[in-house]
Amino acid sequence: MKVALYPCIRDDGIGTYIRGISPFLPVTSIDYPGRALSPFQFIKPLPSGYDLYHVPHFLVPLFCGRKKVVCTIHDIIPLQDNFGYRRWKQGFLARRIEWSVRRADAIICDSKTTKEALLERFRGIIEPRVIYPGVDQPLTKASSDSSPYAFPYFISVGRRRPHKNTKRILEAFAAIQGAFDSHLVLIGKVEPSDSDLLELAAKLKVLHKVHFSGFLTAEKLAMHYRFATALLFPSLLEGFGLPVLEAMSYGCPVITSNCSSLLEIAGNAAALVNPVDLNAISTAMLRIAQDAEYGKQLTQKGYLNIQRFTWEACAAKTLEIYRTVLGIKESV
Repeated sequence: MKVALYPCIRDDGIGTYIRGISPFLPVTSIDYPGRALSPFQFIKPLPSGYDLYHVPHFLVPLFCGRKKVVCTIHDIIPLQDNFGYRRWKQGFLARRIEWSVRRADAIICDSKTTKEALLERFRGIIEPRVIYPGVDQPLTKASSDSSPYAFPYFISVGRRRPHKNTKRILEAFAAIQGAFDSHLVLIGKVEPSDSDLLELAAKLKVLHKVHFSGFLTAEKLAMHYRFATALLFPSLLEGFGLPVLEAMSYGCPVITSNCSSLLEIAGNAAALVNPVDLNAISTAMLRIAQDAEYGKQLTQKGYLNIQRFTWEACAAKTLEIYRTVLGIKESV
C-alpha cells in the first residue's frame, strides 16, 4: 500500500493534523511548493506512483484521473457565513469544497458538526466518516516553572478571524475589570487586522492590559496554557477546536461555546456559553477567576475528556478507510 499525503501543509490546524497522524500511517508526505489554496495547486495533477492519495482538506486537484482519493474535511466555514471573505474568494472556495467532496472516494470529517453541514449542503455525496483528531501529549516540562507574567491573565489562542469572536472576548474582558484585575493575552500570528482590536481595546480603556504575543514555540505556548486563568474560546463556528483540548491537556480551564463542534468536543469539561451573549462570557470568566474549586473541577474533567482524543486512534481509523477504498480486507 503506497499512500501519498498531498499537499503536506505545515501551518495552522491542518499542519497539526498531518504531524499528528503521519507517524502512525504508511504515508509519504509530499509538499506543494506554493500556497495550497491557490488556483495553481488546483490545476496541478496529483503526483504519480501511489495507490491512494490522502488530501488533508478541501484541496483535491482538478486532474485526478481514476486515482483513489481520501479527503479529510476539517470545516466548511467559508460556505456557512461570510466571516470577512471577499465574494470572489468565497466563490472560489465553494467550488474547491464541492469538487473535493464529490470527487473523493472517501470523506473524513473531524466532527459530527462538519459531517452534518456537508450532508445538508451537498446532496448525493458519499457518507462521510467522523474521525476525531488527537491532541498532542503535553510537554512534561515547559521552558520555565513560573508564570510568563507577573499578573493573572486569560488567553485566546488562534488566528483572529471574525468567526473567532475576538471582539466579544475583548468586551467581556473589559466588563470584568471592576471585579477582577487581570490581563488578556492574544496568542497567534500578529496581522494587520489586529489594528481594529487595538482601537477597540483603547476605546474600552483596557489597552494597557491587552498583549499580542505573536507566534509562540510549543514550549512557550505550553507555559502560557499552564499558568493562565482560563482559555477564552467562544468561537461562533468551528469544525473542531483543537485549542480547547490543548488547554485541557495542560490543566487550563476552558470557556467555550455551547454550539457547533465545541459542544461536541468539550462536553461537560468546559464552561459552556452562548457565544453571542456578552454577559454569559464575562460571568463565566469571573466564576473561574473567583471560584478556585470550580476551576479545579473543570481541570479534572478536562483531563478525563482529552482521553477520548488520541492520534493513535485517529490514525488507526484512518487506516481502515485506506483499506476499504483499496479493497484490502486484511492487515498489511
